Amino acid sequence: MNAVTILKFSPVSIGSSTFTNRANATLYVPEGSKTTYEATDYWKEFKEIIEIPDYIEIEDGEVYALAYNNDVDLHYTRTFSNTNWQALYVPFAIPIDSLTAHGLTVAELNDTHQWDLDGDGVADSTRVEFFTLTSGSTVPNYPYSSRPQQLGAV
Repeated sequence: MNAVTILKFSPVSIGSSTFTNRANATLYVPEGSKTTYEATDYWKEFKEIIEIPDYIEIEDGEVYALAYNNDVDLHYTRTFSNTNWQALYVPFAIPIDSLTAHGLTVAELNDTHQWDLDGDGVADSTRVEFFTLTSGSTVPNYPYSSRPQQLGAV
């Protein structure tokens, strides 16, 4: 362990063995709470205490675990490297109008069909049906497809 992020403004009670490597680790705490952590037993023993803003920014490929189930504003950056459909699967809801305002088309899986055309027991053809979402929000932990809106598309 070289870093711990706590999203509580008031330190919870911990013991001397809770974070055994804290003398060599950085503690990230909410903006405005550093002084309290610096004055609290065991928390003050972290090598460094750094305040973070009241929102979290993550990008594709980053893992972030929220401590103690706190609510936090999350700024998520999705990198689109091409104009093909890509999976959109995140652990939080996103308003569809927010995605479309940023130039994305979002689609939800409607149905999947497979056919064994030659009778050998192996699917030879697959058809996946999606429908485009124009309102509402995504559902956390549910798969969607998204792509940048095509120029000239109607």
